[in-house]
Amino acid sequence: MEPLSLGTLNILESGSSGINVKAIDLNIYGASNFEIRKFKISDDGLRYDFELNLPHLEGEGHYDISGKILTLPIKGRGPFTGNFDNFYAFVKLIVEKTVIDGEEYLRVKDLQVKVRTGKGNINLQNLFNGDKTLGDVVNDTINQNFELFTNELIGPIERALDKKFLAIARKIMENFTYNELFPTN
Repeated sequence: MEPLSLGTLNILESGSSGINVKAIDLNIYGASNFEIRKFKISDDGLRYDFELNLPHLEGEGHYDISGKILTLPIKGRGPFTGNFDNFYAFVKLIVEKTVIDGEEYLRVKDLQVKVRTGKGNINLQNLFNGDKTLGDVVNDTINQNFELFTNELIGPIERALDKKFLAIARKIMENFTYNELFPTN
């Protein structure tokens, strides 16, 4: 599971007058070190709700940013790194029972991930085509407003996590019967 590869994400697409941000080859490290804080199963056993704490994550990849903030044109492309502490993931898993060759299996119908951001920092290299002064100002501004900044960007990341974890859950559940997953003894 390490790294958790999320591929390419269109983080912000604001059109010609706004700002566009793309994360490319996004890899997250530390996602397998989660702690389950809450776990609830519905009475019928077809809905599972988890609350996970992700104590420390590290991210790396490349970015492409272009557009304007107020009247300041922002442009850059290059590598980025990030450190993220105490993020929470709220996962809702909906399944249905199905019978295959006389054996009962669970099939994933839906999986949704919501993320609550914590503390952290991001470093975008090569902003303004390598202008260190302007790059430092933007990185400092992002990091001084980290929670606000990451809350604005979290939607595309949640959608990528939905797809990634849906594929993982389906792969697990298609290989085990209901009784193998939830033995009665």
